[in-house]
Order: sequence, then C-alpha cells, then structure tokens
Amino acid sequence: MDYHQFIEIPALLYFILSLFWWAAWNNFWPGHIEPSAYPLAWIVVALSIMLNPLPILYPSARWWMLRSFLRMISAGLVRVSFADFFLGDLFNSIYYSLYNLGFLYCTYSHHWQADVYSVCSTNKTWTTAVLASLPPFWRLGQSIRRYFDSDGAL
Repeated sequence: MDYHQFIEIPALLYFILSLFWWAAWNNFWPGHIEPSAYPLAWIVVALSIMLNPLPILYPSARWWMLRSFLRMISAGLVRVSFADFFLGDLFNSIYYSLYNLGFLYCTYSHHWQADVYSVCSTNKTWTTAVLASLPPFWRLGQSIRRYFDSDGAL
C-alpha cells in the first residue's frame, strides 16, 4: 500500500508547527537556541516543503499553488482567471492576519521585550501598513486587468 498518498501538507505543517511550539515553550535546548527562534525555523521548514522540487507530497498541487500565487502577485501583467480572482479574494479575507504579521515581525525583531506595545504599536510601524495594503492592491490590479481584457475600456 502506498502510504505517501495519505499525507496531507496542511496536516504535516501543523504537526511540525506544534512540535516547534512545544520545543519553544519547554525551552528544549536552553543556552543554545532561543525560544523565539522556533517560529522562524518553522517558516523555513514550511517554505522548504512548499518549494520542494522533488516529486513527493503532491508536487502538481504545490506547483499549481505557486503559479497561482505568482499570477496573483503579478496582477495587471497577465490574464486573470477564476482561480486568480478566488486567491485574491482569499488574501483579502485574511487581511487582518496579514496586518498582524507586521506586529509579529516587529515584536520578533525587538526580542519580545516587555514594553513591546509601546514600540510595536500598529500605528508606529510601517510593516503593518505595507503588509495590510498588499492584498487590496493585488485585487485592484486583477480587476483593472479583467476590465481591459473584457473590452470594457473603449
């Protein structure tokens, strides 16, 4: 029986994330690895799994997702399909999560200080504004390109 077909990528990434959080909370290697390094390590592992060129873990699905994401980012330069619109809408719906990634980046770069809210307020950092504005700009580019492709501009 071919068991690799039962491995789901989101479940695998969630399992690895739970292991890294366990290691961070238990201070697995005190003095060697800072507990705040584990989330960054998980991002590296997740990206290496998603960008893995080997023919394991649903390579066609991973390449489709990468192509769709690149088409969404390059909105306005390429023809827009339904999947691109759908992905653009998904990223618009997780706007608040992307907005909070800027706060997470700031707190991480300031080593989780006790007064982090005075330094990393969402009104005081540029990363929150940039990360929050990306999905609407991508969606605007898709809409403009779709308008021109549908002969709407005469």
